[in-house]
Amino acid sequence: MLLIVGSFGKYQKLILYLVLFPATLPCGFFGWNQIMMSGSPTEYHCKLPWENLTSAETIRLLPNKTDEEGKQVHDKCRMYDVNYTDPNVFDTIRNLSGIPTVPCMYGWHYDRSDWTSTVVTEWDLVCDKELYVTHAYTINGAGSLFSMFFMGFVADRYGRRTGYFVNYIIMLVSSVATAFSPNYLWFCIFRFVAGFGPGWAYTLPMMIAMEIIGPEPRARMAVLVSIYYTVGYLLLGGLAWLITDWRVFALVSCAPMLIFIGFWCIIPESPRWLLSQKRYDDVSQFFVKVARINKTKLEPKFVENLPQILRKIDEDTQATDDKGLRGYSFLDLFRSRNLSKKTLILVFINVCNLGVFLGLTFYGPTINPNPHWNFFLSGIAEMPSYLFTTIMCNRLGRRLTLVSSMILSGIVGLAAVGVPNSATGVIMALVFLSKFTISIAFVVSELLEDEIFPTVVRAEGHSVTSFGSTFFTLGVPYIVFLGHQYMALPLIIFGGVCLVAAFVSLFLPETVNTDLPQTLEDGELFGSRMTWKEIFSFQLPSKRKNLDPVSVLELRSLRKDSKREIRHED
Repeated sequence: MLLIVGSFGKYQKLILYLVLFPATLPCGFFGWNQIMMSGSPTEYHCKLPWENLTSAETIRLLPNKTDEEGKQVHDKCRMYDVNYTDPNVFDTIRNLSGIPTVPCMYGWHYDRSDWTSTVVTEWDLVCDKELYVTHAYTINGAGSLFSMFFMGFVADRYGRRTGYFVNYIIMLVSSVATAFSPNYLWFCIFRFVAGFGPGWAYTLPMMIAMEIIGPEPRARMAVLVSIYYTVGYLLLGGLAWLITDWRVFALVSCAPMLIFIGFWCIIPESPRWLLSQKRYDDVSQFFVKVARINKTKLEPKFVENLPQILRKIDEDTQATDDKGLRGYSFLDLFRSRNLSKKTLILVFINVCNLGVFLGLTFYGPTINPNPHWNFFLSGIAEMPSYLFTTIMCNRLGRRLTLVSSMILSGIVGLAAVGVPNSATGVIMALVFLSKFTISIAFVVSELLEDEIFPTVVRAEGHSVTSFGSTFFTLGVPYIVFLGHQYMALPLIIFGGVCLVAAFVSLFLPETVNTDLPQTLEDGELFGSRMTWKEIFSFQLPSKRKNLDPVSVLELRSLRKDSKREIRHED
């Protein structure tokens, strides 16, 4: 039907460029604002009960310790077990040796050059509570995992458009509630609810966009959505640099959501969802509206009979499917050997890619001395990767692009072996390169999902990989936490993971220049007879025209039924 009314005309461009794509900007904001709310100062030390002491004078009254590089540094978490209110305490500390130490008794003094206030400085989440920040990240990720069931139900039961706005309202309310959290416990509760939003704020606009345009511009649109998302990520870094109070930052970072909630009257409902709900009149009105804005003329009798034509197409589509779309489930992905193998490989690759991608995003701001600049660099590394992905995927193939990018990311990560904690510039450069290469792999792996899973279980395949990757990456913040002891360790771990994933990726078939598998049988046969030579070579299939079979069938059926109805009226 889109081929008749215009698959990428004025209507689609207005909705995409002015509404749906900008709507992904808050996803970059909301998905990562917790990193900046939880910023930990570079320097801090025990507070002493003396009002007129400078920070340098206080440090001289505190014990030292030997760091990982053998240097003497002040202990951030302990103080001498002496009476600091005693006027002679200075002489006591200077003249005695072997004085026992105790944890900080009067709180901490923080270097506030980067942040005026964060959850770390407000609730003293340092030393023995240092892991609390990591717990909060994992709790937020658990909310994202739970949202797959809740928001998925809303989007399928009440529509993509309704799900879109429910999601934005949840993000807005939870972000405002976060700003007024009275303590750490409530902060975690609100961050769990906030975890519902970011993934769906990206997925639902993308889903609507893909369902109102034709097949040809879809790859380009996917790249544009990623660019908008990254722009939001970069703007967040600048916003955090300007607003250094975490409560104010939490409120301001959710402000754009008010704008997009106001788009309720503009954003269309997915025509495919309307068709699945048998709302043929609504689907007809949608296509008539698209045709009018795209300046496509439709015959009056065709418009009059359009609901009946759509009904006929829907009934014929279901009749030609022995099982019916509602008869498939994710279990069908595991009923045959080859399809099971490819599904498990895709899950594993997504776990690795998402884990490394998230890990590097969390990891960048922890590399001092400039967390805001490091956060910005980590995001800017993604931008050129989208251009490279677009060029490489078609010229080199999906497999070579995926494998080579993960190998490079692995080599960059392992290059951090032996890098000392003091070499922050070297580590940040390696993070930048690794983020660039893993971003390529991340985009390609999502493309492979679309091209390997059969049409009848493609949505189920996405659900399986999304659930698996989200579940198994809940522990990523704890890997990043290891960097508190040895800064390069997370990067080394991520590098090893990438090399393993690169090897596993070799066992996926090449999808460039191939038709999309439609049935379970197609999915099982696709790549079922790969030889060892094919596994370790990257020869591309010969080029051929690849039509969208669904669009072609719909067009043929539509034309035949419209002629039949017009003749009947005559």
